[in-house]
Amino acid sequence: MGGIGSYGPVPPTPTYLPVRSQTRENIPEGTVPLKEGASVTGNDRRHVGDLEQVLVGEDTKHTTHLVISHGLLLKKKRLVPVEWIDEVEEDEVRLAVGSRLIGTLPEYQE
Repeated sequence: MGGIGSYGPVPPTPTYLPVRSQTRENIPEGTVPLKEGASVTGNDRRHVGDLEQVLVGEDTKHTTHLVISHGLLLKKKRLVPVEWIDEVEEDEVRLAVGSRLIGTLPEYQE
């Protein structure tokens, strides 16, 4: 009664095509790409955090804020408006405000 194969022949194992992922960069000419984890410093040259995320306005599709994190185990995230950016390089963001002001920003909750 019943047993292996009692439901009919075992169907052949399907073959799958390899998935090819493609990375596209959409970096406008004359701009600098930012890397996740880029160092963020205040105008006093003190490290205030690392770039965690770039936020874009839903309606404008332009960058509005940076989410930066600071700390080793219990990371605190802060929301920094792009108007505070002084200079951008691929692996560093320098702000036009001091580290003291960044320290007074409320913690960012996603």
